[in-house]
Amino acid sequence: MTELFSITELKTSDELVPVIKDIFKCEFAIAFLLVAHLNGFLFPSFSGYQWLYEHAKLIHRDISLNNLMYRKVDGRICGVLSNYDLSLFFNKPKPGPSSKQRTGTRPYMAIDLLRPTPTTHLYRHDLESLFYVIVIFVTRYHGGKEIKNPPLQTWFELSPEALGHAKLTFLPFHCCLHSPLKI
Repeated sequence: MTELFSITELKTSDELVPVIKDIFKCEFAIAFLLVAHLNGFLFPSFSGYQWLYEHAKLIHRDISLNNLMYRKVDGRICGVLSNYDLSLFFNKPKPGPSSKQRTGTRPYMAIDLLRPTPTTHLYRHDLESLFYVIVIFVTRYHGGKEIKNPPLQTWFELSPEALGHAKLTFLPFHCCLHSPLKI
């Protein structure tokens, strides 16, 4: 099995940018990896979340810094999305009511999912989680090492509702909406 490394070890944007791109937009064939493991729900770690969403109809639901990895292939660094424990096939009929429970790692969760009554987890929530991964990564790591007293440390300590408010004040995009967001 290929050894995986944490993206926090990457030291430059020249290394990080292609890894993030690999993880969310597959540029090489991965279908054979998926087909070999779909029936048993055992997923290898591989890249191409967009492909997984569009073709396998799978949503990850836990995009976080710890689940974005990289591997080395012939001297090239390739992005890898790992940990499919909370993933869900969204094209299969559900036996009961759809789950609206919170899933994911709190500091990276989309604002909608931090509400007292969270909505159903959607693809866009995973994309928002990727945004928070990048924000936390660039504010917490420098040269492949974690800095002391990083900004946004409170995001790891707040309740879901308080974190939702903190994210709204961090990037007040809600000012462009027709009605105010209520957490």
